[in-house]
Amino acid sequence: MIDTIENGKTPYKLITTEKGLALDSKFQIEDSNNFKLNFTLQPDEQKKGIDLNYFFQRPFALVTDGMVIHIKNVDVLKGSRGLQEDTPCNFDIEIKSFRGDVDDSIWKQSRQKAYIKYSKAKFNPYSSGLIFDLKTHKEDNGFFNAVALKVGKVDFLFYHEAIDADNGYFIINPNGQIDFDQFETIVDAVITAYGFLNGFYMRSTIYYFTVKKVENKDRISFYYENFDSAMLSDKPIMDSGNYADVSREQRQLTSIQFNKLVNLLYHDKEYLFGLSTD
Repeated sequence: MIDTIENGKTPYKLITTEKGLALDSKFQIEDSNNFKLNFTLQPDEQKKGIDLNYFFQRPFALVTDGMVIHIKNVDVLKGSRGLQEDTPCNFDIEIKSFRGDVDDSIWKQSRQKAYIKYSKAKFNPYSSGLIFDLKTHKEDNGFFNAVALKVGKVDFLFYHEAIDADNGYFIINPNGQIDFDQFETIVDAVITAYGFLNGFYMRSTIYYFTVKKVENKDRISFYYENFDSAMLSDKPIMDSGNYADVSREQRQLTSIQFNKLVNLLYHDKEYLFGLSTD
């Protein structure tokens, strides 16, 4: 689903509050991790009041086969348009956040998952201040990519996976159902704790997914936000280098120790959210 959203090949219809108006549109991720919406307005469509200001004042949606992307006007960063009024006019709209629904109930007591993208060129998760002691793959290659954590009554996995030659995802996957508000705080606590260890505060782009059974059918939705607040330092607290006279356990946190740090941050919300917004 992430590839479908990001690849720029999916055809969309732009739906606005203007009745009967559905515009062919393109929607794809940019290098900034914001998304660009591109479409062309015909002269008669421009006369219906769909101008650049519209997208800063009202919500709109993109519709494709099996998926709807809802965009709030407050998540529009900037836009541009051609000067033509009597010929087709091209529009570009830059967007930082969107979601796949307008129903908050499917984010309550549902199965949820978070995907946080990282660049392999900037960060190597196999060389970090945390000892990953589990694996999510069957290959016996000696590489571990996961830890089991717990906050309150919520058990979850924190792990990383490569998606191509350049990028990977850190994934946070709770066991069972959870409310989004609690899950979002858990994600912030994990991101902050991991950032303390590695100098890599990865609060940049996050996809959240939810699956909830409604009337015996699974409803699936998503939420994306580009926070643009990631930080990467070459001087982390935990030195992950290899030393002949210093054991791995002495220079890296075990999953149990890391879990204690996550819980400390989770329960100190004033401190956690102060870090997240600075």
